[in-house]
Amino acid sequence: MLLAALTSVAILQASAAPVAKTEAFASFERLCIANQANALAAAALADAEHWEVAPARQPAPGSPHMISVVGRTKSSGTARFYLMAGRGDAGDSEDPHLKFDLCNLLIKHVDATTMASINADVSAWAAVSPASQSSSKIVYTFTEESGGHTAIINPSDIDAKAAFKAGKVRMLSTTASSDSLLLSYFIPRM
Repeated sequence: MLLAALTSVAILQASAAPVAKTEAFASFERLCIANQANALAAAALADAEHWEVAPARQPAPGSPHMISVVGRTKSSGTARFYLMAGRGDAGDSEDPHLKFDLCNLLIKHVDATTMASINADVSAWAAVSPASQSSSKIVYTFTEESGGHTAIINPSDIDAKAAFKAGKVRMLSTTASSDSLLLSYFIPRM
């Protein structure tokens, strides 16, 4: 009886062990998510981890305006990681009052199996259903409070608008192309 109880406790402990994250998502979580998309904090941490300084490119015309941008890069096996983080505003768009923090990690030279593993890591971390999904892009929109996430189902809902104004809304997305995956963490600010 005691042996059976100890065995079941051991099985529960073994099944509760954390699953190893991909290196790409672990880097993204550490640099972008844990720092709440703060560009300077992400760059300082990347510098401490010996990432190389990389030119930070401004978005294309018509895209949101980036006020401050930092760039870092590193190699990992056959993959190349590019970090771009910054603070921006909506510029001439529909909402000139919108400001945001954005932190991207582009992983180049990655195969489909690794992309699927990274997407699984993102999904597990978000712990909400995607707000939108296509064959190449997945977007999670949620509020974050006390470490938990609540999906935003209807962005025009009164509660969603209040959460937006309170700075609790987060957007996390993955965008895939033939051999690269872009992870983005976006925090709108009023």
